[in-house]
Amino acid sequence: PAAVDEFLRFKDAHSHTAVLETRPFEAPKTTVHQLRARYGEDPLRQVQQADEAIARHLGDTGRVFVVTRTRANVPRMTQFLEQRYRVPVTMLHGEMVDTREQAQRLQKFKTYQPDKTRVAMLEKFRQTLPAILVGTNLVGAGLDIPNADLIVVTDADGFGPAELEQLIG
Repeated sequence: PAAVDEFLRFKDAHSHTAVLETRPFEAPKTTVHQLRARYGEDPLRQVQQADEAIARHLGDTGRVFVVTRTRANVPRMTQFLEQRYRVPVTMLHGEMVDTREQAQRLQKFKTYQPDKTRVAMLEKFRQTLPAILVGTNLVGAGLDIPNADLIVVTDADGFGPAELEQLIG
């Protein structure tokens, strides 16, 4: 627009251009695996369908991000994946307390645990190989998780195409 162009000329921004000749990193091509599940099927059964892909990525010392739709499924999924794959599994959900002040405001949480905050969980996931992170779709949509090389989305039929694209980055 004319107003933006006028501002850029005023700031002499046109004479300070940058040209990106190469990409700063090489990102592998995204591969979408479509595994069919029945509507209303237990998310644990849906994750079992991705067993081969999960095992392969963990075997290659990769990181897997599992997205489930509800907060109630996060601890169940975490426990199941820990038992199944015997690797560190961290979890994220919206009811986690991140500070002492937040714990005081939210009366249903009695204690603040620095090693159980969202920041601590993401850091543990980032520093561990192989590793699995389990989170809800709301948490996952708001995060950038570049360390995950496989993303498993349960109940994907409940998402629109834009939401799925946002989840897989």
